[in-house]
Amino acid sequence: MLKIKDFISKVELLESVIFALVKSIETRDFYTAGHSRRIAQLATEMGRSMGLSENELVILSKGSLLHDIGKLGISDIILNKTGELTADEYNLIKEHPIKGEDICKNIRLDADVLDIIRSHHEKLDGTGYPMGLKKNEIGTLVRIVTIADIFDSLTTNRPYRASKSTEEALSIVTAEANDGKLDNSIVDCLKSIILTNKA
Repeated sequence: MLKIKDFISKVELLESVIFALVKSIETRDFYTAGHSRRIAQLATEMGRSMGLSENELVILSKGSLLHDIGKLGISDIILNKTGELTADEYNLIKEHPIKGEDICKNIRLDADVLDIIRSHHEKLDGTGYPMGLKKNEIGTLVRIVTIADIFDSLTTNRPYRASKSTEEALSIVTAEANDGKLDNSIVDCLKSIILTNKA
């Protein structure tokens, strides 16, 4: 019983650390406030619709909440820049997945959660970052978070552009799937959920 109690205490502490880290990102970046929580909700809903296990849904939620944690290592000036990023600034932004993985390595997170943090900007055709992974090198959980991330980013105001409509955002992710960048079946799942929720 003492071991179980100790385990529960550690889990609760971990959850507190996760939410504190998420809050710190949202405090620094006004335009993405709530972004990670919305992605966690959407990704979990997609995963449930796809028949994933409860453990996989937990991984999706934690990975989504922490996917942008590496932005703690990026300058506020770059994060909140209203104009177009220079090539050097964009390269710095592209470091946030690896920075995020480094931050979270010592929190005893599941390897699949770290994979989501590191790989959520990868694309199936190899044009993503930071590793340029392709097809089967990108797991299902990562693919789900990537699509949820893109959709939420498109439908949210950013310093450099206004939000797009739901229809425009779905059109963009569909085009990326048709171009071989995103998983068609997961994009279809996203569209089903979004259109059902709108009905």
